Amino acid sequence: MRKQGIGFLAILVTYLTGCESPQDDFARLGTENFNQDVWSISVSSRPYMLHDLIDSYALVGMKATNVKALLGQSDSFYERDDVPAYFIKADYSCLVAMPVDAQSLQVQQVIILPKGCL
Repeated sequence: MRKQGIGFLAILVTYLTGCESPQDDFARLGTENFNQDVWSISVSSRPYMLHDLIDSYALVGMKATNVKALLGQSDSFYERDDVPAYFIKADYSCLVAMPVDAQSLQVQQVIILPKGCL
């Protein structure tokens, strides 16, 4: 029984240390500095700025109105009108969305859709 517990623990540690955060996924896209002006005029530049945007601004927990003040009005749609969502590919096949809590309107997470689109 003790050997099984040690084996399970080893598998769990390997799994947990091998998991990467969503932040690591964004870093793979590029690490250009976020620039509001570039974001507003160049959809194709947006994926490269996501890592810095997320790293520099506490988007999770931010009110949707503050996200829109930072990034401009949504140019895409995800779930509801009050959810900030922005295209991040020039062909409009990929977007970044920030689902919000329905009551507090605070961002709950940052996601890229559809999965694997970049």
